Amino acid sequence: MTFLDQIPAARNMPTARHHAARRQLMDVVDQTARSWWRLGRSATLALVIGLMVTGSAAAGVLSSSTPTTIPSPSASAAIAPPPGAQSPSGITVNPGQPLTPMGAPAVASVATTACTSSDVIATLTGSGLYNNVATAQEIVSLSATSPCYLSGYAELKFSSESGTTVKTTVVDGGYVGAPLGISKVSLSSTNDGSFLFQYTGTQNGATSSCPLETSLSIEIPNQSLTVNVIVNGVSLLVCGTVNVSPIIQGDSIDRYVS
Repeated sequence: MTFLDQIPAARNMPTARHHAARRQLMDVVDQTARSWWRLGRSATLALVIGLMVTGSAAAGVLSSSTPTTIPSPSASAAIAPPPGAQSPSGITVNPGQPLTPMGAPAVASVATTACTSSDVIATLTGSGLYNNVATAQEIVSLSATSPCYLSGYAELKFSSESGTTVKTTVVDGGYVGAPLGISKVSLSSTNDGSFLFQYTGTQNGATSSCPLETSLSIEIPNQSLTVNVIVNGVSLLVCGTVNVSPIIQGDSIDRYVS
């Protein structure tokens, strides 16, 4: 007997029974597929819900945190234009950095001799605290080659690049800042003094009647003293009224804070 002789003969299945068996098999396959689809959908929904919950929690943490605030720059911290440049109002602002607040200066020894013109060194050193587009403030620092003193208010004389004197009216006081009194200010190589002047430039910028000034000299009338100010290449646009402070001990910007 061969292997083929062992295989039972195929039986013919009625057509109705064949279709019933096929439908039963298809139902089993369909139910199995649906079960797996439901399971996959449930797992996907669970994952999505979990991500939404996690995201909400993270958003809650972020929203409850203190927001970062960027401070607005103050007027005194604004970047000044380069030497010779004009601001929108026509004022050329001293590009030097404001002086560092140092508090009231300590004077080692009080000078007893009045300064002469050859003693004093005057330098345009920085902008005042209340310097802005409409009103310009400048600080002139004072020192001396040998111990001496100054007292009172300075008269200012501005000149253009061509050497022409620019007409101004100097007023004692009237500036924005601390009210300061007159006193004897000791100067030396280690003792500094200063004064502040304030002005308003022309709205249309430099003109033939109000040119840019490239030099400045000061006079102390009660001591018959005249000194050229070192302006470090800064050009000014000063016309009309100039308000000045009295000469004070020290040259730090906080001395002029009201």
